[in-house]
Amino acid sequence: MNAPASSPRLATPLPARRRITLSPELLHLIDHDPRFAISTLDGRWLNPYNGEALDAPQGLRVAAIQHFMSNADWRERRPLGMGEVAVRKHYHDLLVLLAQDERFRIRDRSQGCWVNPYTGNNETMVQLSQDMGVDAAQRMLMARCLARTGHLSNGMQPLNRLLTEERHILPLVGEHAGAAVPVKPGAEQVRRTATAVFRGLPQIAGWECAADARSYDAVGGDFYEMHRMDEDHLLVALGDVSGHGMHGAKLATALLKHLRRLLQETQNITDLAQELNRECCQSLPKGSFITLFLCSIDLRDGSASILNCGHHQALLINPQSDQLVQTVGSAGMALGFTHGDIFAQRLQLSTCTIAPGAMLVQCSDGILEAATAGGEEFGLHRYAATVLGHSHASCRHVVQHLLKAARSWRGAPIEDDCTVLALRRIAPSDQA
Repeated sequence: MNAPASSPRLATPLPARRRITLSPELLHLIDHDPRFAISTLDGRWLNPYNGEALDAPQGLRVAAIQHFMSNADWRERRPLGMGEVAVRKHYHDLLVLLAQDERFRIRDRSQGCWVNPYTGNNETMVQLSQDMGVDAAQRMLMARCLARTGHLSNGMQPLNRLLTEERHILPLVGEHAGAAVPVKPGAEQVRRTATAVFRGLPQIAGWECAADARSYDAVGGDFYEMHRMDEDHLLVALGDVSGHGMHGAKLATALLKHLRRLLQETQNITDLAQELNRECCQSLPKGSFITLFLCSIDLRDGSASILNCGHHQALLINPQSDQLVQTVGSAGMALGFTHGDIFAQRLQLSTCTIAPGAMLVQCSDGILEAATAGGEEFGLHRYAATVLGHSHASCRHVVQHLLKAARSWRGAPIEDDCTVLALRRIAPSDQA
């Protein structure tokens, strides 16, 4: 894949340190290599050259560019492999997870070792004392165990299955005891991108929009796009690749780039869906598929055309209407199963109008399927009630609060990629 002809200028001022000219090759890696778009659970950017976690208050890309313009270590070394990057991410995340979820602190008395919360197996290489905290060396061993565990996407075992007569939960001591509030202030506002190719959201007079994508593994397979097709029309897309991690990230990146190429040729969402499906049928590995929400909006009158390709319906919130909450979009077939007439016949184009003051909200299934230890999902009703309860606030607030509410319901990190986007047509009274 060719490097872009030019790279966007960095709008934010750089620290007053010696500046280094970044090579086109490094800029290409920052924009296209998933290893350069990984963040920790507390919102820090993970440097793929040494595994160090650095603050990213202005986003991951800005953090990467600022770091590399004042540090030349990238000139003399190669990035870590994806497996080692995953280890370093687990290492940093464990400081949060050990404090948040007691399933990460289970010790087997008979062997004196840590119990892997995903497999339920004893990890004999990680020996833990009954009354001492987990130090950095032990945390690194845990991280290596997690990186080689192939069941992360299936979620952790329930606590009652992990505990036996021979197993007990270690108390919080040492550095973890002070982690009662493990996520740093402002971390909820840091976007953890599933790929390195998300673009900034457009600024549209009379409209407001926000989006956030957070991956469960080091990288993930959710993606979104808000593309200004012309002065009067906007395309909104949100997709979810089956699977997680590097596999999902590569597929999401490829589809998003293909979508952008197609948008240079057509603005018809039915044609877009069929072309994307044709590409998926040819290129996706066997058993993989992609769900996709497509919405074309006329910005002049708020009329919208919607296709749900295997994705669930979107929410339309209108505080000025008798019907406060509606689900919009009809069910269709996900991308990658079959092409031709069968896929085309399953496409069901539906329409709605985003009235002044109304908000369109869509998410990936990681939000809806966030479940408690007992298996009860966050679900459509809590999802709709959460959005409605905050519909008076900004789109950014709605997106962030929905992510927070789903995680709070889960009571632990959500074991899936999670993406939310919101688009509101501003009422004339709010513009005055």
